[in-house]
Amino acid sequence: MKSEFTIRLADLDVPVPKGEPRSGAAFRKSVVEALERTYRGFRRLGKLEISVAEESVSVALTTDDGVNPVALALADLKAGRVDDGVSLLEFLHASDPEEPEVLFLLGSCLSDRGDLPRAEAYLRRAVELQPRSADWLVNFGVVLSRTNKLVEAEEVLSKAVELAPGNPHAHRNLGACVARAGQKFAKAQKHLEQAVALAPRDPQSWFGLARLYQTQGKTDAARSACQRVMAIEPKGPLASHAQALLKQL
Repeated sequence: MKSEFTIRLADLDVPVPKGEPRSGAAFRKSVVEALERTYRGFRRLGKLEISVAEESVSVALTTDDGVNPVALALADLKAGRVDDGVSLLEFLHASDPEEPEVLFLLGSCLSDRGDLPRAEAYLRRAVELQPRSADWLVNFGVVLSRTNKLVEAEEVLSKAVELAPGNPHAHRNLGACVARAGQKFAKAQKHLEQAVALAPRDPQSWFGLARLYQTQGKTDAARSACQRVMAIEPKGPLASHAQALLKQL
């Protein structure tokens, strides 16, 4: 399998050796050395080739037929090698900008890193290409919610629930999105309660419920939900938030 993309030399931020033109051999050598440093980790996957033309540079990675670069990027992410995984995904995206799984994984990673504008762009295109993937819609809806595009987020997350009514993450994020909008408390409660019914050991859903119950003045229910958070994850990050909320009840 070969993944390849081309970059204009004019777009590269590579210093020009003193006294040398950008068209000179010394600059071209600097370009190759810079890109080899950037992509040196990919040599573990196969053959990396960098070639400089008159106005552009081509970067190609050739892997054995049995090697799936997307699967390798996913393995890096699961193993905590996030920088390596994102770097490989960006390489694969440059090679094929319309590959849905690459768009989804890259957008999801960037969302976790807080790079929301790029995450939204990648995930939006991913769900355009595969509009019936509930998990992908959930991640896209989360990004929209984080950027306060709550109306569109509710539409996207509602579609995810429609496609996968047994998906607790879809219910949890739809409930949280509706609650953030400050209206439709009954709808928010319905989906958060469905989330905990489907995944009773999910502290995020329970804490979301606790805050929603508090907002509605349902003190006993809020107290019970906080206690569930603390019982599920007594040393987790949400436990301290649940304790603080308990003191307000």
